Amino acid sequence: MLNTDKQADVNAVRGEQDSAMMISPAELLDTSVAQLQTLTAFLGEQLGDRNDRPDSATSEARACGEILLSLSVLILKLDAGRHMAPGRS
Repeated sequence: MLNTDKQADVNAVRGEQDSAMMISPAELLDTSVAQLQTLTAFLGEQLGDRNDRPDSATSEARACGEILLSLSVLILKLDAGRHMAPGRS
């Protein structure tokens, strides 16, 4: 009997976790865009700090600049898609 009760408790917790972890596609997109914007702002600040140094033309700095540009383009595309998604205004 005890094992059956424990299994029922485990299943109940799993069910609660599954429902708590469910997120709508729109919420997922909004969260992802916000996280990408945060990452872009952080990377931009880091690059701004590097530009003050004489070694700012390193391959690492150029790569970071390319990543920043790619993230910016991705955010724009996701934002455009977000406004075109069904059920969005």
